[in-house]
Amino acid sequence: MKISVIIPTYRPGEYMRECIASLEGQTLSHADFEVLVVLNGCREPYEEQLRRWLGGSTLQWHLIQTDTPGVSHARNMALDAARGGYITFLDDDDWFSPTYLERLLEGVGQDVPGVTMVKTFDETTGQFGEDYLTQAYHRCASQGEVSLFRGRTFMSTAWGKLLPREVIGDRRFPEQFRLDEDSFFMSTVSDR
Repeated sequence: MKISVIIPTYRPGEYMRECIASLEGQTLSHADFEVLVVLNGCREPYEEQLRRWLGGSTLQWHLIQTDTPGVSHARNMALDAARGGYITFLDDDDWFSPTYLERLLEGVGQDVPGVTMVKTFDETTGQFGEDYLTQAYHRCASQGEVSLFRGRTFMSTAWGKLLPREVIGDRRFPEQFRLDEDSFFMSTVSDR
């Protein structure tokens, strides 16, 4: 298994179908990645709904349910269950472009994460836009070789990246924080 895609979710709505559809449409062979969805802090009717949506796909998926709320707890459970050599995180209200996994896999190294530009989408106008991470990506890309210091804004989130499993090791998201858990996690893995 090359990649584990981790998706934490709480009371998922219709947007989760778009998220699943974006994984279904990946150009990377479905045999090369697994999808771990962690339903946290709730159960029905969401668990049954997710099983229906995932069951209708050709993805290799695993649904994990926990009564413990929190995105960090959900991500940690999925990290413990993940079989991929690389890990990527996806929020349930986001989606990947069709070549996302394939292109990231091409650019990743054994101890170097693959990174991607992130775009926002305004459903009202139908337009793509740039947020602070997109701007940080452009700054990093224009500077040639990127140091951890120069790329710290962009590297502060766990999503938008393909992380080698060996770099993560046994490190996990801090479950005691409700905010900035991504920044804390990324700082703990940045030494590798």
